[in-house]
Amino acid sequence: MGIYEKLLTLQAKLKVPKGQYSDFGGYYYRSCEDITEAVKPLLVEVKAVLLLTDEIVVIGNRTYVKAVAKLIDTESDGIVEVDGYAREDESQKGKDVAQITGSCSSYARKYALNGLFALDDAKDADALPPVQQPAEKPAGSQKPANNAKRQPTAKPAGKVTSYQMGQLQALAKQKGVAVDSVVAGYKINNLQDMDTKQWAQAMNSLRKRADAQ
Repeated sequence: MGIYEKLLTLQAKLKVPKGQYSDFGGYYYRSCEDITEAVKPLLVEVKAVLLLTDEIVVIGNRTYVKAVAKLIDTESDGIVEVDGYAREDESQKGKDVAQITGSCSSYARKYALNGLFALDDAKDADALPPVQQPAEKPAGSQKPANNAKRQPTAKPAGKVTSYQMGQLQALAKQKGVAVDSVVAGYKINNLQDMDTKQWAQAMNSLRKRADAQ
């Protein structure tokens, strides 16, 4: 199996659900860590190695983090690589320079991984198209009898996957929190009954806690 056949296998088999939830943006997304953790077992299967590297580049008067996702075939030394870029803001409230660069690195690496493994982030907030303005109504047009505003129907949250449950259990152990207490907070019987929105909220809450000593 050549490097491109191995890449094809990885692209076909790799599934990375958008299990992270942004309270600020109100959308689900996948992180760089989600992708790398999900692909590791598949890399063993096809006998390939994934390497991620960063460098700072200046384009015009802007500073970018350039990330390279490189897939290496351990049997033939064949290589496929994809670049990803994220621009550094001059300043972000509450963050120092290292945190700004680290955040850009995570974004750039995720974009490089998306390109390498053909993952679509079209529904993420940073890839949404501009909001279209409604067309003007012709003069003299009549309003419908029922002119009440229709609210968009919220998409129901799905059930957590076994991968997501494993993530929550690992993070809870790291923070010294019993999984049962996390589950009890959502008034459900067990972890399997948790939906993806509850899982994302629980993960966000656990991340804010200090690690267990």
